Amino acid sequence: MLNFKKVSLNFKTSQMDIDPEGINFLDLGYGRTRYEEEMGEAPPEGRFFVDIDEDTGPDALWNLDEGIPLADSSIGGTINLGHIMAYLQNPEFVAQEVLRVAKPGTNVEIGTYISITDFIADAKIWGLTSDDIKYIEETIAEGKARMGWEAGPDEWAKNTYAFIDALSKGARLIERDWDGVYENGAHVFFTFQVV
Repeated sequence: MLNFKKVSLNFKTSQMDIDPEGINFLDLGYGRTRYEEEMGEAPPEGRFFVDIDEDTGPDALWNLDEGIPLADSSIGGTINLGHIMAYLQNPEFVAQEVLRVAKPGTNVEIGTYISITDFIADAKIWGLTSDDIKYIEETIAEGKARMGWEAGPDEWAKNTYAFIDALSKGARLIERDWDGVYENGAHVFFTFQVV
């Protein structure tokens, strides 16, 4: 097992003192404690957790809007950004940092929400059938009636599109999928590969 000491780090004044070769899955915006609670098991070997919230049990406390304190082309395998888009102040900069630290061939996974309006408008891109659209519209109508959902554009979608636009300058989309609709919008996944 990799032994990482929890590190709080000011990106402007220091570099991370770890060997990135031991990291094959860089999880940005997620913690070890949260992973164990949600998955019911210890994380796999080589997974390194970064979050700004100490309560999630990260291996390192980093503010991604200040940068990723790792050397250029030092991370291979996978870089995951799960559900942090709404919290980024500068998604374009974070995307540039991901590209900077990623080795060619690294997969970048993004899990986020986009607005229902955008999701349905891009039905062809998502491979939505007329049955899918009917299901989405019924789910939203039921959610509004039972729980007072308010669907519409939000920070998740705005930041997601800005991040993806910047990321696509150095990575290609290899997969996209969705698994449902919720109050926040459609839950979508993207996988890019760094070129």
